[in-house]
Amino acid sequence: MKVKGQINFNSKRILSAIFAIFLLCCAVLLFVGCSSNTPRFIVSISFNNKNYELTYRMNRKYYPQTTNHYLAMIESGFYNDTIIHDFQTANNKMIAGAFSNEDAVRNNTFKDLPNTPISVWADANRKTPINNVVYGETLRNGFEIRNGGFSNEKGAIGTYTYIYGQDGIESDSAFTTRVYAKASHKKKEVRQVEYLHNTVTSMFYFSTTDTALDNNYCVFAVLDNNASKTTFNELMTAIENKRSEYNQNAQNNTENFTENLNTVRMVDKFTGRTYMARSNGTQENLNANGIYLPKVTIKINNIRIKNY
Repeated sequence: MKVKGQINFNSKRILSAIFAIFLLCCAVLLFVGCSSNTPRFIVSISFNNKNYELTYRMNRKYYPQTTNHYLAMIESGFYNDTIIHDFQTANNKMIAGAFSNEDAVRNNTFKDLPNTPISVWADANRKTPINNVVYGETLRNGFEIRNGGFSNEKGAIGTYTYIYGQDGIESDSAFTTRVYAKASHKKKEVRQVEYLHNTVTSMFYFSTTDTALDNNYCVFAVLDNNASKTTFNELMTAIENKRSEYNQNAQNNTENFTENLNTVRMVDKFTGRTYMARSNGTQENLNANGIYLPKVTIKINNIRIKNY
């Protein structure tokens, strides 16, 4: 009887061990499965006392480094309680991802950036990483996305930097300095590139209409479903109605929906260069200096990851 009991006891231990291994394998598979080619995130925006919630879809297959860069920014909570700080009607863009409130824009008070996956280095041996900067997966950098790539459709989100709008930047040695970047579309090839084209950090834009792609930027997320497209249209209608209200109430056409801030200065930590924020187009003046802060706050309450 003791032998039989001992056998039963050992059998239970073996079965328990097998079950534990099974659970561990399931957990590993579940973890691996969480990292998909189509991560999704949710953006909560408030405007004029109403909330709007939008679900976005990314594409890690075509834009792996850009996707992972912005997922890291989102996961850190960086975008929570930030604002649309630049509203460009001629460029069909709403720019976000730098300032926590209106006073922060006026005072050039930028949010501190979290660490993000490294894709740019100062040296060929990749010993000196340039953090917070993502190697731009753009046509300008040699990326060519054909079947399945995102278009700059209404509501789409793309990378953004003000540097491209600067006069003389293309010939400025501070920004034409060579750096080394990991090209995700070339099987981990590290190539020498101009730093100018790899200065995207935290900023991004919402495309307010269907428009052509810009070779300098990467559209990395689109609205995921019809409900989100409808909600985005409702948000844009609300903004346009408020803009029209400002214009109708204006005397001598001097009142605008936006406040021009032409004293905003950006500082690039890698080059040490300070440059002026430049909007390439606004309703008031094309190729104007400064940014155009909405007088009625467009606030990003939070951005949260739905799935990886």
